[in-house]
Amino acid sequence: MLAGSTLAPRLARRYEPARIIGAGLALSAAGYGVLTQAGGAHALPVLVAGAVIVSAGLGPMMALATAMVVGAAPPERQGAAAAISSTAPQLGGALGIALLGSVITAVYRGRTDGAAPEGVPADAAGAFEDDLSATVTAAERLPGPVGDELLGAARGAFESGFQVAAGVCAALTVATAVLVARAGVRGRRRVSP
Repeated sequence: MLAGSTLAPRLARRYEPARIIGAGLALSAAGYGVLTQAGGAHALPVLVAGAVIVSAGLGPMMALATAMVVGAAPPERQGAAAAISSTAPQLGGALGIALLGSVITAVYRGRTDGAAPEGVPADAAGAFEDDLSATVTAAERLPGPVGDELLGAARGAFESGFQVAAGVCAALTVATAVLVARAGVRGRRRVSP
């Protein structure tokens, strides 16, 4: 994200800001696409690669958007503009995490409802249907193969939820990139480094 953040103002001297922001969003969407493949034995490298790609796309977009917001404000209001520009992504991030957490939970519960592996006691099956952390605790108290099977099923359900959430992010990011590219950024301004 750091490299992209420092590169954005330089790119803004040569290219229209909407193109830079749109390209950054498209790159981030590709990263979310990579994250839809996270799971199984290779989950960690896929997670790292996807997160790096998402960050590489968001860095320039965020830096450029902040510079544009602050640059558009009159000098006496630039402090307030910077504060708003800083607060908006934090609020959006918190709301996004809540929404995506709900997506993951809904998919997890949809995959686990009544689907506990055979031989799992009722209390462990209830934990399995509740959430992953409760399943981990319940699986630790079960005999080896039964606990392992329960934990594997829970991890699979969680991975499915994560993949769906990453797909939602990819779709929303593509839609935003298209909107930015089509609408452009009005009042084309130069962004100083």
